[in-house]
Amino acid sequence: MSDGIFAILPVRSLADGKSRLSPLLDAGERARLNEQLFAQTLDCLAAYPGAASTLVASGSAEVLARARQTGMAAVADPPGGGLNEAVAAATAAARARGARGVFVLPVDLPLITAAGLRDLLAQASPAPVCLLVPDRRGAGTNLIYQAPIRVASYAFGDGSFERHRQAAQAAGLKVLVRREPSFALDLDLPADYTLWRELIQATPQTAGHRIDDEAHTHGV
Repeated sequence: MSDGIFAILPVRSLADGKSRLSPLLDAGERARLNEQLFAQTLDCLAAYPGAASTLVASGSAEVLARARQTGMAAVADPPGGGLNEAVAAATAAARARGARGVFVLPVDLPLITAAGLRDLLAQASPAPVCLLVPDRRGAGTNLIYQAPIRVASYAFGDGSFERHRQAAQAAGLKVLVRREPSFALDLDLPADYTLWRELIQATPQTAGHRIDDEAHTHGV
């Protein structure tokens, strides 16, 4: 455990995710991209906050099995629930494990590192606090951290950043907003993927070349 901070990683089926990238990638390429993003994120969270402090929420038996193999907690999605219900269930599970703080991040952030996570969360003090990192458009939520845990339900989806800000304020948490380039880029839309490919070509040693080399050779 890392100072009582737990990570929550919601993950869809590796075969079905990233459908909005279909104009650029076929089904096989998307599946390989999902696999590599998942593997990279697991490696990152194993380094910080640590496998024992990470909960993977998914409705996929394959994903949950992978989480258990790495020593992480596997939290099955509630029947009939969506992303927000899954994250809420994982948050409750983290609280039951004694978490003093919890952060949620998506699995499609190709530029994140364990060191970057540690440095970012070091800015979130003193409690009670909620640290929010928006996506590069300023609409979505690419990381939400709260300590102590006061927000029990989430609002992921279009426009989630402002909804999360309001929920944190209503819960009596001081809201800190950080616009971090390495957290702002998620591979959600074709334009995001294109930007990432451009970053790879410009700075291959720092822009996710591992994923690019191993996952797919599709050109943009």
